[in-house]
Amino acid sequence: MRKTFSYVLVVLFTGAFLFLGNYQNQAKAVVNPVPNPSILGLISGVGTVVDVVAPQGSTKAYLASENFGLVIVDVAVPTTPEVLGSQHPVEKGGHLAVSTEKNLAIVVGVGADTTARTNIVDITDSTYPKVISSIPGASGDAAFI
Repeated sequence: MRKTFSYVLVVLFTGAFLFLGNYQNQAKAVVNPVPNPSILGLISGVGTVVDVVAPQGSTKAYLASENFGLVIVDVAVPTTPEVLGSQHPVEKGGHLAVSTEKNLAIVVGVGADTTARTNIVDITDSTYPKVISSIPGASGDAAFI
């Protein structure tokens, strides 16, 4: 059985954090220096977030959504995070790995035919991340090496 994370905390840049979690089908973006973290902005319409990658030094966060597959969010302005684009074709996202150097994401999830699937997604165009390769039946975790 796959677990859905309620909250994910990752370091975005020195002295601040990006916090994404699920609350009434909204992913929360919280960027605020410790010791007084607070909610600065909300992102709606991203579905249930299962995994998050926020590369250090980037103004983008990559979400694996059970509803929309890969979702790319601009978090440059924490008070108004924006959805830039989502995976085409849309499939359920699960585990996620991102290489901004290679402009690729690996999204492990479930295809439209309800079978396990691992998609390689071209993220060069953040507004239209596109599946360029798919491996039916492949599941598990993902990483770039």
